[in-house]
Amino acid sequence: MNKSEDNILKIKGGGPSDDRDDARNYVKRVARAILTVIGKYGDARLRAVGAPSVNNAVKALIIAKNISSERDEVDLLFTASFDVVDFDGQEKTAIMFTVFPDEYEEE
Repeated sequence: MNKSEDNILKIKGGGPSDDRDDARNYVKRVARAILTVIGKYGDARLRAVGAPSVNNAVKALIIAKNISSERDEVDLLFTASFDVVDFDGQEKTAIMFTVFPDEYEEE
């Protein structure tokens, strides 16, 4: 898997004042970005800090998985782990999702 920083997508969360259509469009854009990054680097990583960001990341993963299976008949798998990020001198715990194509092929 790619270990560079180029394949990391930083996911934002929404607030209560956010427009629902904007939020849906954001998640769909992230899903398309996941597929673009996987196509370029072989895998994609999503970094999410906070519950709304994790929620958006999971939704985008599901949409990307559905798009990928419909288009290419390629299944996407993902793992999750903890990461530590620095926000203005404060350490925050993030969830890091790594997404990659399932290389197992049935005969």
